[in-house]
Amino acid sequence: MSNDKREFLQKPERLDTSFRVIAGAYVAALITPTLLLSIVEQFRLSNELLVIGVFGAIGTTIAAGVAWQVAHLGKIVILLNRSWMSWLLPLIGIVPVFVYFSDVIRYPAYIIVNPEATTVESLIGFLGFIFGLATVCLGELLVSMARNRVANAMIDDKAIDIEWKAGWTWIDQFKLLSGMVVCTSFFVVMIIGYFGWVEATFSRAVIVPVGMLLVVLILIANNTSSKRTYRITSDGLEQRGSVQSRLFTPWEDIDGFTVTNRTIVLHRKGLRPNIRFSRRDVRLDEQKIITKLQKYTKQRNASHNAVQFED
Repeated sequence: MSNDKREFLQKPERLDTSFRVIAGAYVAALITPTLLLSIVEQFRLSNELLVIGVFGAIGTTIAAGVAWQVAHLGKIVILLNRSWMSWLLPLIGIVPVFVYFSDVIRYPAYIIVNPEATTVESLIGFLGFIFGLATVCLGELLVSMARNRVANAMIDDKAIDIEWKAGWTWIDQFKLLSGMVVCTSFFVVMIIGYFGWVEATFSRAVIVPVGMLLVVLILIANNTSSKRTYRITSDGLEQRGSVQSRLFTPWEDIDGFTVTNRTIVLHRKGLRPNIRFSRRDVRLDEQKIITKLQKYTKQRNASHNAVQFED
């Protein structure tokens, strides 16, 4: 790895305006409704126009403050380049979506049926739901921008050793989705037990949020396991998603690889999820890929010659 690339990983350049604006908007959309709700309760505000004005002022202040604060925090792009960030940042936005879900139905109903019955709390909940959806989109965009910056700095298109396209096996996809459903269910049960919402879980009102959560989990699992382009260079491995989102992993972060009957797995150091792809998708170039991986990392098993594709 060249000194310039190594220096980028250790001390990335100053972040540009677009990245800072998105980062500020993400944080503002996430925490402004909660802060406003506490202010309304503290000062007993009841005027909707005043509340909307305060909402705008708080959101603008937070966005500007975060944008200014992260200007010189170039290392944030390295943090967002972590694999788990691709689902953590958008998933955080799901929290206010579920918290304020009832208000997104209640507030418009009050406006139509009985405008005098509306409350500023239901207005804030309505705004919180909308901005929660915005947080999901902004989180995805922020991670994509950070990853592309790292990949652009580290990848030289003229120095690609080998390139291929592959996805996960259906067995790995099923295991991923099952694990996500189990972990999410455990987390939801803990929340229900803590807040005493046991009776509410058996009402029809939970069908929509549960359905939304299941859709989100399926989308995350599908995005994680879908086919993507892999490119090997002397500096590391690049992954390109279907929406031009790029993820660069230096060889220093990969602790060997394993070849199983169905999958090639690259083991990353620490608690980071492994990189895996189906052998069936690369059966024509498999030996070339394994040779290149052996060149830059160590193989944990030597029994890869017997190629089997029974899915």
